[in-house]
Amino acid sequence: MSISDRDSRGDRLPDAPEQAENSELTGLMYSAVHDAVCALAVEAAAVYLLKGDDDGRAAMIGGTSPTVFAVPECYTGPTRANLEDGVVFDIPVSPGDHAGPEFWPFSWRVTAAPLSYQGRRFGMFTVMRLASQKKIKSDHAERVWLGSRAMRLARDLSQLAERGTPVVPDVRPSLVPLYGKSLATQPSVSAWGIQEIPGSTGMTFTYQLRNLAHSLNRAITVDDVVTQAYEHLAVVFRGQAVMLSTANDGRTWVSGHRGLPSEFIKRVHGSSLKDNTPLAAVLRGNAMFFHDRSQLFMAYPEAPDDGYHAWALLPLRGGGKTVGACCLSFDNSRRFTDAEKTVLMLMADQLGSALERVFICEKQHALAESVQRSLLPRTLPALPSVVVSARYLPAAPDSGAGGDWYDVMDLGTGKTGVVVGDVEGHDVRSAVVMGQVRSAILAYAAERHDPAAILDRMNSLLSRLDIDRLVTCCVAFLDPSDGTVEIALAGHPKPLIRGPDGLVTLLEADTGPPLGCEPTTGYRSYETRIRPDSLLFLFTDGLWDGQSLDVLTTAHALFTSAGSGGGNRCPEEVADLLARQLPAVRKHSDDVVLLLAWYSGPGPDAVRVRRTAIRRHDLRGVGEARRFTRSTLREWNLQALSDITELLVTEVVTNGLVHADSDVDMRLSLYGDRLRVEVRDSDPHPPVPSAISASPEEMARAEHGRGMVIVGELASAWGTAPNGLGKTVWMEMET
Repeated sequence: MSISDRDSRGDRLPDAPEQAENSELTGLMYSAVHDAVCALAVEAAAVYLLKGDDDGRAAMIGGTSPTVFAVPECYTGPTRANLEDGVVFDIPVSPGDHAGPEFWPFSWRVTAAPLSYQGRRFGMFTVMRLASQKKIKSDHAERVWLGSRAMRLARDLSQLAERGTPVVPDVRPSLVPLYGKSLATQPSVSAWGIQEIPGSTGMTFTYQLRNLAHSLNRAITVDDVVTQAYEHLAVVFRGQAVMLSTANDGRTWVSGHRGLPSEFIKRVHGSSLKDNTPLAAVLRGNAMFFHDRSQLFMAYPEAPDDGYHAWALLPLRGGGKTVGACCLSFDNSRRFTDAEKTVLMLMADQLGSALERVFICEKQHALAESVQRSLLPRTLPALPSVVVSARYLPAAPDSGAGGDWYDVMDLGTGKTGVVVGDVEGHDVRSAVVMGQVRSAILAYAAERHDPAAILDRMNSLLSRLDIDRLVTCCVAFLDPSDGTVEIALAGHPKPLIRGPDGLVTLLEADTGPPLGCEPTTGYRSYETRIRPDSLLFLFTDGLWDGQSLDVLTTAHALFTSAGSGGGNRCPEEVADLLARQLPAVRKHSDDVVLLLAWYSGPGPDAVRVRRTAIRRHDLRGVGEARRFTRSTLREWNLQALSDITELLVTEVVTNGLVHADSDVDMRLSLYGDRLRVEVRDSDPHPPVPSAISASPEEMARAEHGRGMVIVGELASAWGTAPNGLGKTVWMEMET
């Protein structure tokens, strides 16, 4: 039987789906798309109707699942331009071509016929098949059949309109599952559902699409997206590896991968988009499938070899553009069916949207965190009898940057001032308010006000500025001559004191309301005295995230789990130990500031500290750092350590100047039987010895070379810790 002989009159149709309104219009459209799918063996057919001056909007879509989900709801292309021609026309569509506000996810061959009768225009009747599918019927026979069926549908729509029924699209199209006979027997490489049951394969594919969408909703980092791509694409399609990459500055950058050899990643990461490689082509928006190695390397002889035998390379689209590429690798040769290609490209669109969302979130978080870090002190002053260390630990990326801050001040009267505070919220606004508050407190402290007076003036200022954020703050002054601590609190947690015997106690002081609540609130200062070799511990409330109201019990557990180490004598070491223990006692939804001040007591046992600074790009400053080290060790009668220490200083200071590209602050500290060297710069990435770099991506941004390996060999201990704007690399030698 020819196509022209085959229509709905010769075959009994299933009952058309019922709609609450206009069931007769629905029945006519359902009959048309059913005839088209069954007679032409296409993946999908659709009826687009006009509404006023709008372009065509889908009113009925029928076909196989999940192909029907790729049919655009609006189609602005040739709808109006060809409606009056009365001819059937082909529309070859490639990935990335516009179809109204949407994108075609892959290549189609669309055949369309206008719905026009006696000068009255209704819309367009289309059938769609994947461009990769071989034609089952001739173009001429297909066009004749489609034109005839469109004419009959247009005539029926005209009669319906004459009876007063609106022939316009609903606010949403109706979708119906339909299966052409030739499609049901298409072979499949892998089993998807039960092939003999119509709809089972499509439902199985749709279930995987839903699972991927559900999982990507929880993705907050690029690594999360890579993990979901591996679990829902590579694993589900029996693949062994996945790689997500992006294009920037004319080059390919690997965002993440699973199951690929490092040598392959090294070749791909940073490669030019002008290279004749399949990945470069995919990043320009073209999907590619290679069923075996010969097919790949015949088309791309210079393509990097990952050792696998079949590949699916998919463009990732988000925000109306290609944002990256997904490469799936398989350890055996395999062919991809049209249905599998359809699902993979639909999944790739989901990955692209998720990747774009993650990129936007990471940029916003990085901006807020950058603003906040830029407002924190770059270095802490070297003070007699008091050694101070601070850590800022940001929240998880989905929480945004907060408004936590800290400060250490040489008050010019022999006293040391320490401040910790927290601005409500997790956004750029919180960071900006934090900068205002920090600057004002520094100014009030410079005017020689006591802690209570500083909070009084700060509270009055915030009330006048009409700032809509609550601010908590702790201001403490420490007098090294006798260990007196003067403190005032505004809605902030009380500091802790860890005595020389290891006992942790709360500093006794009443807490006033947060700043900015009541302009007439008066704050009080409280005094206490701490013993030599005591540690004053200030923090923000993100330390516990409200998980425990028993601060002392939690503090004991925290210090105990961190270990005693060198007691209280080295706050840098204690801060590192505490920071490593924090995940065990808190959530990650709020940022945290830790500030530790060790009071050594008056007299000759005080810690000796010397400091110098090297300007950015001043490589001659490396020699100055060596001379500073030599003269300081001579002053401290430690000439035996001079050669080793100068070598270590040379390596680390050079790293800071060359790789971190920043000013460098260096200080030497003598703690009893230990010499400690600290080098601070503004790059937050830790140095990674080249011999132990974990991945090529890490190598691309790490300070590398043999320098840090030398440090590891010669120093008694070394490590790295974050500070306000960047990091501190420290080394210790036994004296």
